[in-house]
Amino acid sequence: MYLRLLVSSIFLILTLTSTVANANCVVDGAGAIVTPADIRTAPTPGLAVNNGNSASSSCTITPTATKFTIFKIALCTADTSSNDLSSCQYILDSAAGIEHILTQGLSSALATPGFGVAPGSYNYIAFVLSSKYGTLASWRTTNDVLSRCSDYGSAQAEADLDDRNCQSRSKGTYCWTDHPGPTTYNNRATLSLAHGQAVSGGLMLVACDSSPGTAQWTYELTNILQDHNGSDACYDDSDVSTFLANGDRFAFTATDVDGVNYNIISNLLQSDDTFATTCENTAKVLFTAILPSPVVVTENSLFDLKFKQEEISHLEFGGSGVDWNDSEFTYEGPAWMYKVGISAPQLYLTTSEPAEVP
Repeated sequence: MYLRLLVSSIFLILTLTSTVANANCVVDGAGAIVTPADIRTAPTPGLAVNNGNSASSSCTITPTATKFTIFKIALCTADTSSNDLSSCQYILDSAAGIEHILTQGLSSALATPGFGVAPGSYNYIAFVLSSKYGTLASWRTTNDVLSRCSDYGSAQAEADLDDRNCQSRSKGTYCWTDHPGPTTYNNRATLSLAHGQAVSGGLMLVACDSSPGTAQWTYELTNILQDHNGSDACYDDSDVSTFLANGDRFAFTATDVDGVNYNIISNLLQSDDTFATTCENTAKVLFTAILPSPVVVTENSLFDLKFKQEEISHLEFGGSGVDWNDSEFTYEGPAWMYKVGISAPQLYLTTSEPAEVP
């Protein structure tokens, strides 16, 4: 039986709760992302790219490399979204987590220890990974893009990413990830107890120039799941956490490339594997996939686990929140970029029976 758990689809749907739908960036014949010469006079002012469906402020590319940490992968006989994994048989169960890097064009084995799954019928897959993902990416654009500050005027201003002190910015058609961040899914400058201080997603953290540069790892944290009454803020007006019960539990349906639907439940966890209660104490994500048909495992079953990183880096351009009819906003010129958001890679789990049982 062939199973697919499309984790990137999960994260794409989560992103839709607070941002414009991401899709593959439209490119020209040379592979450069189509961008306007002047964002004010773009086909839709303020929208710098086309995501394959419409003008947008964001679209996706396939990165050079992706970095993530996995804690658990398991087949289970009962729903694990209550954070009870006692019915599970583990393919991977690591308290410290296993960091893995996917590199475009290369194959690399996941450093998992040996495992055994008891024969039986399994209706669920549980998957726990760090809420912090990394990406390494470079891309070209058809017109210049304005990017992060190239001269902050002082070492302290550069350390603080103080754009108010910026003396000059670089621009060009060659762009790359250039600052580690991390940023957050909802672009808030959250202090993560597990992953450190995040920087605002409203800062320009991408570099562009007239010639290629060296990409640096950049990171994003998934720190909230739900869109709470039209807002993805971590706290309401009374300074109360917006998290819903059970780690901001979020249930939805994802469809794979073959048209098969998977009911998915996601929960945020703390470092000790209890449910997260705030953006700050979120450290991991638990996904529970309710399989459309059970996986039947025998004593001779073979398992094959693969990952795929196609189109999981989200380029985030500025301009969509600007009132271009405001007479006091007079900017004319290139589109500008803020950050690269990151989705988890696709996970492919295959189970099969050997042609000849030894």
